[in-house]
Amino acid sequence: MNERQRAKSAPVLCGECDLLAKSQRTGLAGEIFDHWCQGLPAPKPDGSNGTYPGAWLGFLPVKSENCPKEHEMTMTTEAATMPQAARCEIFNEDCITGMAKRIPDESVHLSITSIPFEELFTYSGKLEDVGNNGSTIDITAGRFALNMRFVVAQLLRVTAPGCNVVIHIQQLLAYKNQHGYQGRRDFRGAMIDVFSAGGFQFIGEVAIPKDPQQMAQRLNLHSLQFKTGYARSATSWAMAPNDYCLIFQKPGEVAVPVRPLAHRENPGGWITTEDWIKWASGVWPDILQMDVLDGWRSARESEEEKHVCPLQLSLIYRFAQIYTNPISIQPDVTILDPFMGIGSTAYVALGGECHDGALLEPRNVIGFELKESYFDQATRNITKLRKLQAEEYQREQAALLFPEEED
Repeated sequence: MNERQRAKSAPVLCGECDLLAKSQRTGLAGEIFDHWCQGLPAPKPDGSNGTYPGAWLGFLPVKSENCPKEHEMTMTTEAATMPQAARCEIFNEDCITGMAKRIPDESVHLSITSIPFEELFTYSGKLEDVGNNGSTIDITAGRFALNMRFVVAQLLRVTAPGCNVVIHIQQLLAYKNQHGYQGRRDFRGAMIDVFSAGGFQFIGEVAIPKDPQQMAQRLNLHSLQFKTGYARSATSWAMAPNDYCLIFQKPGEVAVPVRPLAHRENPGGWITTEDWIKWASGVWPDILQMDVLDGWRSARESEEEKHVCPLQLSLIYRFAQIYTNPISIQPDVTILDPFMGIGSTAYVALGGECHDGALLEPRNVIGFELKESYFDQATRNITKLRKLQAEEYQREQAALLFPEEED
């Protein structure tokens, strides 16, 4: 089932009186749109009050029983109904305790997150912040890895068998005044060790190349500068450290197989063979560094804050396309982001646009963010998305229900 199912003889809103028609799916249409966009409680179809789950704010209108007019209200053109609603839950709290008390066992089908980078960036001053654990040469023996083991334990518990966790990481630099030598620290290898020790299987990775000139200028790295090659010694040159997305799987058989590839034996697939040929390479040089949500700068609490940039939206989009079913195939499909930041994973899961496009159908999503300013920006981003989706759907419905007459 595709996201836009069509009904050739769908009933429509009454165009000859001011009464709202009732919705077959989401209560009173006007109130749903007014309240949902603000994240406020909205009437449910049974008349009770409560927050209605879902980012897609559609309704299939029917004739109002209270309409005093006697006139035909069936339409002759097609009317699009919205896809099944998706659940979105985000929490301003520590992810370790949050996952423990809020997420049932084996209920998450994909986690996508950019984990803290062992004191590389300053995220917050909170004791619970996993990133505030000092910088060590042997990362697996340090406090950061110890705290990550608690995160991994919860991820293993909540992940459904056969499903995946994708973490975005960056290889770390070593500084002579801090680590005793100048070079690299293997953050990638350390996280593979931590997740493997926690019960996950390391099944793959994607490398995202970085711009060496930008990095040389931003970090003043001698290992990348031209001057090292003509005025120092090129033996100190070293290639720019890449970003990586590491893919871990919980052992076991997946309950609902994910079959995304469109094929004559799988006509309902949602990615093409061309997509998979490109994505299967293991190196994604086409990820745009600035394919990120607006507002990340305003979420910083000071200009000195060193959290540089949120996760690129197309990374999230591709992994969601590859590793999860649409909600029409698997209604309980859930994506988790334990380090949510400004809400990038939720934005993509709910159908937000990125450089690659947008998911045809949303996925349920849950996220945790410890820092208040990031959480507030995430709330704004999700609210804005829902409002835009509601307005777009209303425009589409208006065009379908009341098409302009040709001259």
